[in-house]
Amino acid sequence: MEQKSVVNKFNYFSILRILATFLVVLLHVSAYIVNKFGDIGTGSWNLSNVFDSITRSSVAILFMVSGALLLGKKESLSIFYKKRLIKIVIPFLFWQLFYLFNSVAFQIKPFTSLFKIKETYYNLFFRYNWYHLWFIPVIIGIYLLTPFIRQWISSIKKSQIFQVIIVWLISIILNDICFYIFNKSIINSSLIFGIGYFILGYYLSICKFKIKTKYLTLLLLLSVSFTAITTAFFTMRNNLIFTHSYNYYSVSNCITAIVLFLIIKRINWEKMNLYKVEKIIPFINSCCFGIYFIHPKIIELLILKLNFFQQGLRWYNFLFEIPVLAIITFLISLGIIAILKTNKITNKLI
Repeated sequence: MEQKSVVNKFNYFSILRILATFLVVLLHVSAYIVNKFGDIGTGSWNLSNVFDSITRSSVAILFMVSGALLLGKKESLSIFYKKRLIKIVIPFLFWQLFYLFNSVAFQIKPFTSLFKIKETYYNLFFRYNWYHLWFIPVIIGIYLLTPFIRQWISSIKKSQIFQVIIVWLISIILNDICFYIFNKSIINSSLIFGIGYFILGYYLSICKFKIKTKYLTLLLLLSVSFTAITTAFFTMRNNLIFTHSYNYYSVSNCITAIVLFLIIKRINWEKMNLYKVEKIIPFINSCCFGIYFIHPKIIELLILKLNFFQQGLRWYNFLFEIPVLAIITFLISLGIIAILKTNKITNKLI
């Protein structure tokens, strides 16, 4: 259910979306170092793994915020599809073209086979042209199903929604167990997990929970620690980066997403006297979609072209440089998107 603003023009959903978007940026910055496993010191790698583990609930939170805002609304199919799909499909196609051009012009080496170029064009319509764009086809699929999920939600009791969520959570637990024991997932559908988070976000937004904040904080620390420790343990044991714990549908990241949602929801924003930023928060929130699209290119330019991460850095250098690069990337991306929003045509592309 979409709720009214807590402080005039913004609410905790805005805070959650901005937080999740920044965590996505931090994820892709830290992942650059994580992927250098074997080429950097153990201390540096472990530190980047901790940063990466902190961020891995970000996509789940984005799904949850969308569900919380959309599932409680009542509108016709035509209005919903016109408002939602057009706003996401047009920017998606534009950024697909943007990264397609980037691939052809800068990434593909001269004299690359015609097959490779054909494959890149194929990705324009049937896949995605850059690693972060996987999220958009999934959210489009969820949007296509949203009117039917709404109808189902409105026809059942809150307790029945909870039962469905429990079944979904059990599937996540079983999926984790199967992977750790048999090294194989039983469910590989991003759409299924995305829909689960979509419904979960709605449920958390309409329910009140009496868990004390200190216990939520402890649970948050434990879940993030589990992600970092299991990733480090299996990576060191197999001498190969272990990515399962990083998945947004792993148990630990699911717990992290739930806890962060509840903590942000619980904060009394009105008492924090945030009236001075009541216009800034909604504006940044409106730019989050564009920031998500453009930030990987900014990271690439800062790291590869400006040599942001110097060779031979020790772990304590990364302790400073990873979050700083994430902040710089976020602010540059925000600035570019803010400029694009001033034009009626480019505004539709973000």
